[in-house]
Amino acid sequence: MVVLDPPLYTPSPSDPFSTPTEGSTFMYNYEFEANPPPDSHIWTRDGEPLSSGGRIALSTNINTSSLTIVDVNRNDAGVYRIFSSNAAGNGSALFTLSVYCKFLRVYYFNTVWLGIYVVVSL
Repeated sequence: MVVLDPPLYTPSPSDPFSTPTEGSTFMYNYEFEANPPPDSHIWTRDGEPLSSGGRIALSTNINTSSLTIVDVNRNDAGVYRIFSSNAAGNGSALFTLSVYCKFLRVYYFNTVWLGIYVVVSL
C-alpha cells in the first residue's frame, strides 16, 4: 500500500518574520515532505508570481525550496508564499519580509564667514 501525502512545509530558519538590512543578501529556505514529490514550487510576493532572474534566485532540490534576494531593498518587503501540489493535494507556507533601512550618517558644517553649508556623507 502506498501512502500519499500532500506537501508539508517547514521554514528554516523557523522565524516567519525576517528583517535583513538594505544591501545585504537574504535567503529563506523551506524544507518540505510530500509523497509523491511536488511537480513544481511557485513563489509569490504579495500575491504576484516570482521568477528567477536579476536579484532573485529560486531553487529546489530533493527536499528544500529556497528564495534568495541579492542587494535587498525596501521594495522587496512583503508577504512571500510558496505553493505546490501533488496527487495527494496542495501545500503552502508564507513568511513576512521587512527590510531595515541602511543608516546614512550625514554631518553638517557651517562655515559662517562664507555663509554656506557643506554636507559630507561617510
